[in-house]
Amino acid sequence: MNKNYSPQDFFACVPKVFLKQYFDSHSVMQDVDFESKDDDFNTKILASWAVLDETQRNDMETHFQEIHALSNEKGMNALIDEALFHGEALNDTFEENELVGFEARAFWSFLNREALWKNALSLNYADNLTHWKKRSELGDYPAKVDEPSVQRFTIALGEYFGSDLYMGKNCQVECLKRVIDGKNYDYFFAYPEDYARVYRNWESGKTKNHVQRKVLEVIFVYCREQQSLDVWCQFRSEVVKALQKIFANEILGIELPKPVRVKKEYELDAFKQSMPNLIYVPQTGIESIRVNKLRITMSHSKDKITLEANTHDDPQAVYKL
Repeated sequence: MNKNYSPQDFFACVPKVFLKQYFDSHSVMQDVDFESKDDDFNTKILASWAVLDETQRNDMETHFQEIHALSNEKGMNALIDEALFHGEALNDTFEENELVGFEARAFWSFLNREALWKNALSLNYADNLTHWKKRSELGDYPAKVDEPSVQRFTIALGEYFGSDLYMGKNCQVECLKRVIDGKNYDYFFAYPEDYARVYRNWESGKTKNHVQRKVLEVIFVYCREQQSLDVWCQFRSEVVKALQKIFANEILGIELPKPVRVKKEYELDAFKQSMPNLIYVPQTGIESIRVNKLRITMSHSKDKITLEANTHDDPQAVYKL
């Protein structure tokens, strides 16, 4: 399925049996023969889709975009991790139901594992974000996820955004737990109140201006085993430092320690050739290495050639390229 959602790609990729089950539950698309093997099936279903009531179609389109978002490797990992937290080996369930492909597994989970869905979407969203800010060497402290501690954390975040940044003081925090490679991660999804803005929306076939205070997004990911905190937000570094301090105070119950600056230098010449077998010393903090990009500088020239490959399934992919 393509990276960007579109009804054409979605209907072409997901199993027809799940489409029929979904549409039957909404009492729509009764005129579509989902057992048809005609080449123009996609054209017929799109024609029926186009004439549905706008409100009803909007609701279903939201569901389809969620299914599309989890129809990939990261989405499956989020679903599997969330299921594991609830005591289910979801991979085994997929095999028992003979579900092949990301699209089939994501759609089946939407229809049959509603309890996993919302949290899996949140985890997958976090997995696809970039430019996180990391703090390490925080010390070995458990994250306080009891309701009073989370409530104090929520209030502290609201007061900071309201008083220091002059936004709204409302805030909401949702907590999730996750295990990755034997390590425990605590996720805190915070939704402070943004500045008031004017948004132009469609309403009853016309565009109208609406003054709204939408939510901001701030995500904290704490790993006790690694003594690390990752923060994602779209703010300058001074705000990130303030958020780290609030987290340390309210969730870890400590004063944020001064950052330890460690300059690490690595000799990379060995990786010009195919990846050797490496032995990792625990003190380095390195667990694995994959080279996914090589840049070749031409002799006696400023010209350069860059080779980049997907090394997820094959660590040697860039060398083969």
